[in-house]
Amino acid sequence: MYEDPPSSQQVFDEARGEVVDVLTGEVEEERQIVYRPSVRASDYAEWESKVHHSVMVEERDRRLQGKVWEVGELVGAPAWLRREVLWFLRKARALKNRPELCGKPFYPLKDKFILATYYVVARKRGDSSIADRIATMPCLATAEPCYLSRRKGDPEFRKYLKTVTRYASYIYPNSGSDPVAVLDELMARYRGLVPSVVYKRARELAAKVQSALSGRRAKTVAAAALKIALDEVMLNSEPSSTVFKEICRKLGVSEQSVNSVVKEIIKAL
Repeated sequence: MYEDPPSSQQVFDEARGEVVDVLTGEVEEERQIVYRPSVRASDYAEWESKVHHSVMVEERDRRLQGKVWEVGELVGAPAWLRREVLWFLRKARALKNRPELCGKPFYPLKDKFILATYYVVARKRGDSSIADRIATMPCLATAEPCYLSRRKGDPEFRKYLKTVTRYASYIYPNSGSDPVAVLDELMARYRGLVPSVVYKRARELAAKVQSALSGRRAKTVAAAALKIALDEVMLNSEPSSTVFKEICRKLGVSEQSVNSVVKEIIKAL
């Protein structure tokens, strides 16, 4: 709203939201009231729950969120996955005019397109149960499963899946060259593999040394960071050794190469 109050010869017309000069009848163009939408809430959690339904959010975003939540309900997606799918689609919308993405079918309000997005995001974030459920379920109005292979499944879903996967390659970091991304993906896929304090410490180590070890394989660096963090927290106990072996197995790296990188990381610290 305007900063200076009207003078004694000016009045505010509440019905029209205008400041009027009572002597001349002219509307003061520079003193118009600017209404700013707001959300009343007692705390942040209440504000976050209300803001999606307020006028602060664009109409297209409200429609998009409604469709994302509707499809999420259909597949039994948890709240965090629904929020990430919404974020993904909004991010993809901002990227769709890139030359390398032009011509790709982008239909964020179509149920099958959203379904394909849920599938890709769930895979990326390690929720295989949701992804498998989507793949094998009847594809909405059709009796055919959504996705069985590159040649089997609902044709429309498979077409959208290619597009969403293409967008995902730009939206999500390339874990093939980033040990921090490897750690994030590993922890998302295998929740409970290591305590959160170990994961946070390993992430800190990987971020600190990744430039110095840029020539090393990202998965090996990630496993080495986890090995150091495990030893710090679990003090080389038998459970630590067992978990380390499991980490190497899941990442497909050899214990010998990881132990070699552990020595390099310790030198670099």
